[in-house]
Amino acid sequence: MEQTVYEKYLRDLERLVNTDSGQDCPEGILEIGRFFDREFKLMGWITSMPEVGAVAPCFTAMNVKADHYDFFITGHMDTVFPKGTAAERPFRVEGNRAYGPGVCDMKQGLLSTLYALRSISPEILERRNIIVVFQPDEEIGSPYSRKYLQEVASKSDICIVMEAAEAEDKPIHCIQRKGMIKFNFVFTGKAGHAGFMLTNGSISAITEMSYWINRIMGLVNRETETTANIGLVSGGTASNVVAQNAQMTGEIRFERLDEAEKAKALIRELYDHAAETGVKVERPLDRFEPPMVPSRETEVFTDWVEALASAEGREFVVRKRGGLSASNFISPVIPVCIDGMGAAGNGAHSVDEYLCTDSIGPDTDFIAKIITLAE
Repeated sequence: MEQTVYEKYLRDLERLVNTDSGQDCPEGILEIGRFFDREFKLMGWITSMPEVGAVAPCFTAMNVKADHYDFFITGHMDTVFPKGTAAERPFRVEGNRAYGPGVCDMKQGLLSTLYALRSISPEILERRNIIVVFQPDEEIGSPYSRKYLQEVASKSDICIVMEAAEAEDKPIHCIQRKGMIKFNFVFTGKAGHAGFMLTNGSISAITEMSYWINRIMGLVNRETETTANIGLVSGGTASNVVAQNAQMTGEIRFERLDEAEKAKALIRELYDHAAETGVKVERPLDRFEPPMVPSRETEVFTDWVEALASAEGREFVVRKRGGLSASNFISPVIPVCIDGMGAAGNGAHSVDEYLCTDSIGPDTDFIAKIITLAE
């Protein structure tokens, strides 16, 4: 990436980072979508902003309308930060790091997509069918855009997810992520005086919840890297009252589908136990994400990318990730899916979030080379 192009990239990145785009700021997500709509149109691409039911539409661009695409490139326009965050700590560059809300997760990935595609020659683009989708709701689990993204993936060969590479001594990319079961169980028992609990028919919601906690935490397995966490609990009214109500929120994460099935089977068993004790259990919030498991095609493609990187004197390193991305639900419906392909950074979702500015040029150029040379 030439210096003048790099400087323009940073100016564009400043504009994007200084635009609030949390779920409480749909106008900001829309502004980001419109920015890319203008830029891709200037390149001669076909663009649209399909409504998916989220607070703002998706952004879609394609170099040609087609029934099938060689490359599907995706990222998300939303962040986890509330309105006003950009004004509180706007974009800044210190040394070789850029800071600001969403700078790493993942406004860099959106912008790197634009700059990578802009650098590819027209002759190459004539031989490639490419579609780009930027979603508006990834940080809340993609409840609205999921179906649309899966539809695009199902008619594409290779998906490149532009989440940031992890910044270490070298960028770390990703072809495997844990899946997740997220729960918010609400327990309802029967209140009564604690001093007469043996005879008054009271049923403690907290006691039943405690049983569930112990059983769920029993799923933790270092060998399979299955984790469980109870993140929030509440219940009861006083020490001398048997608790009628209780609630717990948590999640189970897993690398293997058989571990997910084991967790689901346990939850069914726990419901049976609650029925026997007389406690009613509801789950108003329940989310399942499959693990991102690399297909054989993904492994072969990754080997090719590693060889391509090696020929340039750089390393291409992949590592498992415990966090989720759109690749969790895209990877099962596309032959090849590779994640963490944006520029390197760390500290996502925190005030310390940063982007390594010296990775912008090399990583953006490498994306263009992958698209150019892939067979």
